[in-house]
Amino acid sequence: MKIGKSILLILFVALIGYPSLTLSAESQDVPEIMRNAFEKYQKEGTDQLIPALLKGSPLEGDKTALSQVNSLRQIETFYGRYLDYEIVESLALSKSTQLLYYVLNYEKGPLFGKATVYKANGKEMVTNFNFHTEIHQIIPAELIFNKK
Repeated sequence: MKIGKSILLILFVALIGYPSLTLSAESQDVPEIMRNAFEKYQKEGTDQLIPALLKGSPLEGDKTALSQVNSLRQIETFYGRYLDYEIVESLALSKSTQLLYYVLNYEKGPLFGKATVYKANGKEMVTNFNFHTEIHQIIPAELIFNKK
């Protein structure tokens, strides 16, 4: 009987006390523009992610920003096909501004990303985004190592 209670206690602690580093997209407040962009990437391919992210933003149509599609193609050459995304952290900086740290999962590795989403007049827009294969280039150490 004592062993049974110990196992039950261990299972309880394991389930409650060991949260994941990331939360699923469904469990976080993911801005619609980000969800839509990731879905377009999944369904329609590499050329669709950046334009979908920039839709309605000051960067929409910007050639420098759109050239990031080439970077995604290079990443896909090494990491394979895009699979899905996960949210690492979603921070409401104000009523209108949200900072999102995320991971794009590929067949052979992760791509780490960060985006600033601004909401005005009922419309969301991405005003800044970055991605990199090295986690420390995108996600602050405090967020990585203080995650509980």
